[in-house]
Amino acid sequence: MGARTRTIRAVIAPLLVVLVPWGMGVGPTGASGQEASRRFSARSATPSDLPRPIDDLTIRPTVMVRKGTARGSGTIIGSTKGRSLILTAAHVIDGPGELQIELHRYNLGIEGRKLGGNWPKVVPARAVAADPEADVAVLLVEGLAKLPYVASIDTGIDRPPTEGAAVVSVGIDHASDLNSWESRVRGTAWLSRTAASPEGDGPDPGPRGKGGTPRLFLITEHPPIKGRSGGGLFSSEGKLLGLCVGRIEIKQAGGEEAAIGLFASGPSILKVLEQLETDDSAPK
Repeated sequence: MGARTRTIRAVIAPLLVVLVPWGMGVGPTGASGQEASRRFSARSATPSDLPRPIDDLTIRPTVMVRKGTARGSGTIIGSTKGRSLILTAAHVIDGPGELQIELHRYNLGIEGRKLGGNWPKVVPARAVAADPEADVAVLLVEGLAKLPYVASIDTGIDRPPTEGAAVVSVGIDHASDLNSWESRVRGTAWLSRTAASPEGDGPDPGPRGKGGTPRLFLITEHPPIKGRSGGGLFSSEGKLLGLCVGRIEIKQAGGEEAAIGLFASGPSILKVLEQLETDDSAPK
């Protein structure tokens, strides 16, 4: 276990006493872009639409984040009875309105059970740490039972994955389509989030030296679409590597337009988690 992983556990332990690494491998072993996508219906009880047991470590911890009319994804990184921490993209919670988390049956592992009441469940949340330039925020939800959370943050999260590394992205596209797809890391970039884009689907990437202080971002071959921001980026073994924050439109040499995925890097996530040690707003 790396030193930075021990730091994560030390930071979050006063809140949750979680993030125990598991050695269980999950997810696909290769990456071929959109060809390897899988979908799960957030509103369906059809068994074929629901996560498989092997997806417990990445799919079940993926929730919807709501702020006014804005919708995005969130990734539960730790939970114990009464308190849960959720990673999301900072731009998702920028606007006005009440900050809430939407939970579905699959988030609690109770799909298939005949339970009363209305679903999904919408519960209040509050931000306890953030880095707007990195487009990363941590939310706290209180008063719930222990929720499924990502089983492991990669022990090498303080080092970006190598170019060509296989990755898996999980998120809720268009606030209705929970899915995972495989891709590969295309590289990294130092960018600054100077402002939210007009569409609210990602940061406005400014080059080094302009806008705010640049942060390290991961670039993937497969671009995300609206609603996916805040969803986790995982290794092929199911360990958290990064966080979806948007996409970048680029022009290729021949003039053709293309898009690439933009993800907050592990080092940026670590810095935000470290705020929980010193932030007086964080519960003790």
